[in-house]
Amino acid sequence: MTTLMASLLWLLAYLSCVSAVPVEVFASNDTSIVRRGTTNALQYPYSLQLLLSVVGVHQYRWFIYQGPQGIAVDPCEDHDGQMPAEFKRVFYGVMFQDEDDAINHPPFPDRKVYTKIEYSNYDDCKYIGTGIDAGQFRCGDHYIIDCAKDPRYDEATIKCDDDQLPKFHRGYNCEF
Repeated sequence: MTTLMASLLWLLAYLSCVSAVPVEVFASNDTSIVRRGTTNALQYPYSLQLLLSVVGVHQYRWFIYQGPQGIAVDPCEDHDGQMPAEFKRVFYGVMFQDEDDAINHPPFPDRKVYTKIEYSNYDDCKYIGTGIDAGQFRCGDHYIIDCAKDPRYDEATIKCDDDQLPKFHRGYNCEF
């Protein structure tokens, strides 16, 4: 019992020395994606942004947009036919069902999420979903980029027309 009390006192003393770190909160109208510094922005000028869309009760579809690195796409502009020239929808996925409320916590894209991507002088570039992680941007076997959770993944679902469909949620992105 004495050892337990001593351990608890030690733990309490240790935890009282740890300071809290504030969490950065993004403004709802901010369209920046921040992961890499500006030094790397020159190294990785492009991005793929994977957004999950709900199209019905437990029915979902992946959208992939190609555009500049560091700027978040607004999927509502695509829906309204007002997509800026620097962005291009490169994938409009097959509908799938999910029992959970996937729109608020997008799952990893499965193997059906696959599309060719135009990039530089390469003719063999593609995005490949795996179902176990965020997927990869690949140009053959010589240029492979692992995708990651979008920095704005935890933000609220995007509603284009009040409570009407479509609704989108940022899932994953690849910078290349």
